[in-house]
Amino acid sequence: MALVQDPTRRERDGRSRGEQAAADRLETVRRLVTRALGPDAAALLPDDTNPGALANGLPPVVAALRAALADRPALDERAERLLRAALATQDLAAEAQARVVGLRAQLDADVERGLAELRGITSPNELLDRACQQVVRSCGFRRAMLSRVEGTTWQPWQVRFDEDRDAEATFATWMDGVRIDLDEAPLEREVLEQRRPALVLDATADPRVHAGIVAAGRTRSYVVAPIIPAGRVVGFLHADHMPSQRPVDETDRYALWAFAEGFGRLYERAVLIERLQAQRSQIHETFDLAEEMMASLATADLELVRDPTRSREEQPAAGDGDGPVPRAEIDALLTEREREVLQLMVRGLANGAIAERLVIKEGTVKSHVKHILRKLGAVNRAEAISRYLGGTFD
Repeated sequence: MALVQDPTRRERDGRSRGEQAAADRLETVRRLVTRALGPDAAALLPDDTNPGALANGLPPVVAALRAALADRPALDERAERLLRAALATQDLAAEAQARVVGLRAQLDADVERGLAELRGITSPNELLDRACQQVVRSCGFRRAMLSRVEGTTWQPWQVRFDEDRDAEATFATWMDGVRIDLDEAPLEREVLEQRRPALVLDATADPRVHAGIVAAGRTRSYVVAPIIPAGRVVGFLHADHMPSQRPVDETDRYALWAFAEGFGRLYERAVLIERLQAQRSQIHETFDLAEEMMASLATADLELVRDPTRSREEQPAAGDGDGPVPRAEIDALLTEREREVLQLMVRGLANGAIAERLVIKEGTVKSHVKHILRKLGAVNRAEAISRYLGGTFD
């Protein structure tokens, strides 16, 4: 998907036409302000021509110019300079704010399209596999990293580099097996605790930044946003514009935060769908098992009815022939774990529920069930349960 960018944003090969025009306008404003307030006033003006930086940085300059103008009792030459500087600064600030609004509207549309492509995915694992790719495609970044939070540990997990696959492989090698204590990553801990995105303008100088991610990714500036499904931070998204020299800005923070919020909701939905499907499967399995048990028990009841065509003397005496096996003898045939599995089978639990109850793998449960059937000479679970119940003597 092609990302439509605001003309003030930096293109891959340098400044865009719109950005150059903004730089020229800012330089004009700088001259007017320094003429009106003096050379020291240049420090009040932002150096960045990004619309967000101008929209946030210029209003205080306008306020300073208006305050100085209010001290002039008459419209003299200095007052006229103050007025021209204030008007020019106000115009540039208003234009920058309009561009911010337009850019955010475009970003909202791009992020929404990116999230829409993920809405049809109901598998949490598949959703996670697509996260970094979609951040790059829909938010305008070159690189993205997905990481997990487990307790007080931060674990970089998946990565997507838009162009440099060799660098991606190198970074993935660094990530493999890395576990970072959040006490050693102040920025990520801050994001976790405040549940808000963070902006790093100079990764090499910011004391909050973990040195490992800077060394491995050679990043200079990046954004990090929390993923918060069901009200709990479960991971982070990191993104930057490397290998270009373009730093991240407030607009980038806005874009990644919008994506992370939407992605958190999609992940929560996928987990709920997966759990619902598992529960439905377990319910179906339980009903199937109950049906087998009822059929088997019904058959067993019929076998206990005396043959009305035979006299009492012709009926076999108690204890003769193939009567029910006492439960103690059945228990003696089974291992302790097999007895536990059989008892849970009798209670109607399916393999998955038995595995969860005994804290073992479902495949192990299936193996125990096979051994139980073989030892009891049963062809299915229902028959095994019937034989176990039929051997009960009070």
